[in-house]
Amino acid sequence: MIDLYLIRHAESTGNVDNHIIGGQSNHLKLTPRGEDQALRLGKRLAGEAFQPDLIISSIAVRAAHTARIASKEFGYSEDKIEYTAPASKRQVTGEGKPRKEYYTKEAFLERAKDPLNFKPPGGESLLDVEERAHAFLEKSVIPRAEQYPSIALFSHGMTIRCIVRKILDAGADMAFQTVIHNTSITQLHYGKRGWQLVKLNDFVHLHGTEYIGHYG
Repeated sequence: MIDLYLIRHAESTGNVDNHIIGGQSNHLKLTPRGEDQALRLGKRLAGEAFQPDLIISSIAVRAAHTARIASKEFGYSEDKIEYTAPASKRQVTGEGKPRKEYYTKEAFLERAKDPLNFKPPGGESLLDVEERAHAFLEKSVIPRAEQYPSIALFSHGMTIRCIVRKILDAGADMAFQTVIHNTSITQLHYGKRGWQLVKLNDFVHLHGTEYIGHYG
């Protein structure tokens, strides 16, 4: 059995400048507010005596930094954090370019025809994202259940939404209609019945603070 905690990275510069296409943009850093969010997450988890057996992070700077800040608070050595590309965000066309140049009315209409399989030139479809992320869980997480029954995976909003959609076998719209806030916790459990959703988008540690709402 495994308890898997999917944690979205803290606020990044790409979240603030969301008129620019982010995509994977693995170089993007946390904002000062993002660093505070990661610290609040870590303090909350420390207060809950959270002790994962393993922490894995996306290779993106914003996810890795979130993992390091938070894990320090609950006593997990950053030297033990593993990094993996399959937990990365969706690869899209036009990273770093203004959204209005690519996200035209025609592009939205084309995506609406088949949102799961729509693939921008040179990019990934949502189905591509969920298949690579789910394959990572099946090949690199489940086989390690005996050694690591509790795992925290620091990843990205869309990637987390895709994983949840996949395990629930939900409609295509779920990937767009599910909200995943920065540093929120989504918990999955793997047992005899396969993957089950325990909780979704838990960001109580940010209540009472200023944060930009739902983005990306």
